[in-house]
Amino acid sequence: MIEVIVFVTGAVIMALEILGTRVLNPSFGSGLYVWSALITVTLVSLAFGYYLGGLAADRWPRRGVLYGLLVLAAGLVLLVGVGAGPVLRATESLDLRIGSLVGAFTLFGLPLLCLGMVTPFAVRLRTREVERLGHVAGRLYALGTVGSVAGTLTTSFVLIPSVGCRTVLVLLAGILVLLGGVGFGLSRRLRAAAGILVLGGAAGAAFLLLKPDPAAVPGVVYDSEGILGRLTVVERTYDDGYIERFFLIDGACQTHLPRDPADGVDCEYIRTFELLTRWKPVARDVFLTGLAGGALVRLLKDYDLAFDVADIDPRSIRVAREQFGLDPSIPLEFFLEDGRRLLRRRSKTYDYIVIDMLTIDAVPFHLYSREAFEEARDHLKPGGILALNSSLHLDGDGELSSRSLYRTLKAVYPHVRCYNAHVDPANRIENRIFFASMTPLAGDPDPDPMAARRVYLNDAGARIYTDDANAFDVLLSSTSDVYRREFRRLFPEITLGGL
Repeated sequence: MIEVIVFVTGAVIMALEILGTRVLNPSFGSGLYVWSALITVTLVSLAFGYYLGGLAADRWPRRGVLYGLLVLAAGLVLLVGVGAGPVLRATESLDLRIGSLVGAFTLFGLPLLCLGMVTPFAVRLRTREVERLGHVAGRLYALGTVGSVAGTLTTSFVLIPSVGCRTVLVLLAGILVLLGGVGFGLSRRLRAAAGILVLGGAAGAAFLLLKPDPAAVPGVVYDSEGILGRLTVVERTYDDGYIERFFLIDGACQTHLPRDPADGVDCEYIRTFELLTRWKPVARDVFLTGLAGGALVRLLKDYDLAFDVADIDPRSIRVAREQFGLDPSIPLEFFLEDGRRLLRRRSKTYDYIVIDMLTIDAVPFHLYSREAFEEARDHLKPGGILALNSSLHLDGDGELSSRSLYRTLKAVYPHVRCYNAHVDPANRIENRIFFASMTPLAGDPDPDPMAARRVYLNDAGARIYTDDANAFDVLLSSTSDVYRREFRRLFPEITLGGL
């Protein structure tokens, strides 16, 4: 029984750490700072838990205390789900780094501390002879680590994509309650065991039954948990009868389109990609990293193009077709794979390669490196064009991130252009689209209607992003923070509703 408890608590610890990023995502994103905050909270809480567990084991070396710790941990795990909404609302105004730390400590500090107490307690109960203390401790800590591996893989690969965070929390709490109840039962404390199992079951059932119904939120037409996070489609109807749908990941808007496909594309940054057809009007093959409702495919559908689309979330193609009306007759092959990896192993070349996976906070920086741009270059047809989306906050490091992206592209492509795709003067944020080619981007009309939106950059103080040293996501942290605050204002019912 002791070995099973150690294995399971190791699994629950890592499951909570993985879940922590999903719980914090709506307010703080899933970037570097959130992961750092969760890792810090986990290590600090476990350190205190190991210390307190050792003290408690020496003072009360009884199995009943260990079983009680499991039940207490189960209750604290359930409280994560109950407290998520209030804690996120209380910390949303804080700086990204401070807020993610405070939120992580508030929600996960106590359950992780309690779980950390289990293994030293188990070592004390298992040790009968001092001469075997090292062997017992090593075996149990190794078993707990194996459990952590199992918890990490099961939570990431199976549970979150399949059932969502709220159900996973109930499952973790239920396992801990079951272990505690069985432990008391084996110790012949049958009343305690029965009471714990009944109360634990009732609490878990109530937590699930009281789950907020996304469909009850006005305008929500689709909501699910998966590999990219919580994917939500929101529909809004305006006074003039115009109906628009928004594609959100963890509350951050990735694109928006008219509900009626016949209305085309109104998203300003997506429309900027149509410049591709000006500079290379004779084209057939497009490689697209990131689908996001199929906005770019809808934009270019009348140009007789064939699309190879790479996306890491299997829901993307279904949502694009069912919620955004992506025409199934458009030649499109969907690949459930990272775009850079897919491109690397294919021999096919393309007229356009488009990187549009900038998800506000979970920046896929491996797609924005010199090596990634070189790989894209090697898969372009003569005269082919690489196009990519970027964002920046005009204060802080935003301009440096944009200049560095320009310098990195120039290290591979002799011809690079940048255009403002969207400007928000109130929040001082911009979308910028970069175009790069081995041949001149010629054929502009005179006068050029896009001339006012062209951005002329220099590389003063800029860096070259490489696979070895890539600060793109760090430099964009202030941009992510500003965007997320704006999305919380625009979609408060989605971003701060808790689990």
